[in-house]
Amino acid sequence: MVFPLKPSISRRHGFRWLPHPTNPPPTEPASVLVLTTPTGIFIDVRLHLRHPIPSIPSTFPPLSDPAHPANTLFEHPSTFTGLEWAFDGLVNYYPDGQDTDGGAVRGVWQHRVDSSTKTPASDEGIMRDRSDGAVVETGVMVNAETGMGCGYEEIWVDVPACSVGGMRGLFVAVKCEDERTGAMGRVIWMGQYCQGIMRKGNDVTVERWEFEADDEEWRLTFRVGGGSLPCRWLFGCDDFTHGMRIRVPSLEGAVEDAWFVVEQDWSPDEQAPST
Repeated sequence: MVFPLKPSISRRHGFRWLPHPTNPPPTEPASVLVLTTPTGIFIDVRLHLRHPIPSIPSTFPPLSDPAHPANTLFEHPSTFTGLEWAFDGLVNYYPDGQDTDGGAVRGVWQHRVDSSTKTPASDEGIMRDRSDGAVVETGVMVNAETGMGCGYEEIWVDVPACSVGGMRGLFVAVKCEDERTGAMGRVIWMGQYCQGIMRKGNDVTVERWEFEADDEEWRLTFRVGGGSLPCRWLFGCDDFTHGMRIRVPSLEGAVEDAWFVVEQDWSPDEQAPST
């Protein structure tokens, strides 16, 4: 089993169903952002784009080129029309035993909280590096239009994590699993992004925050649901330690959900380098 060796920010830049009789190029109907910690804790948030990208090129320019998709600038809230899917959980990576050249990795994502169901399952895919640095993932999942399992291809790019707003590390992950309130959730703040999900019964709350470099401020770019997530309160913390409780103000008369730090890369004495 192989874990990421560093915090990972991944953006999807291409999707298509396989096989297809005309073999069209991938499109991108959503803004898909996945934050993954070195131990495999992840949050995957997928938002419908108001203007889907009709065609994705077969190769990307170098990362140093502003046109590289990893250099996507701040996405304004008006970019999105709604939540497609969001989930958190734990990912494990294994060598793909069916790959003859040894270059493929099989990823298994065990969902913990899922916006689409109260009974989360797992999904898996085979990932291969592309010559331009992108990662191509293939597998099988249910096509919502047909209700049938179908082959798919996703194109992923890694986004460099950078220190913003004076943060003294690259990431912190917090978890809620509160039997008193019935809440289950997760938030990951990683570099210039912060995402969270929480389920209470039928209510699912999802947030995405992005750091807008021009104004040097955090912006809430998407939110749905009636719950309280700790994203905005994380930004005001000077230090994080494992097991530390994050206080999240609740609605008047409501029991406060308990959130705790479960993983972090944080130094109270030294600010992480900016990029």
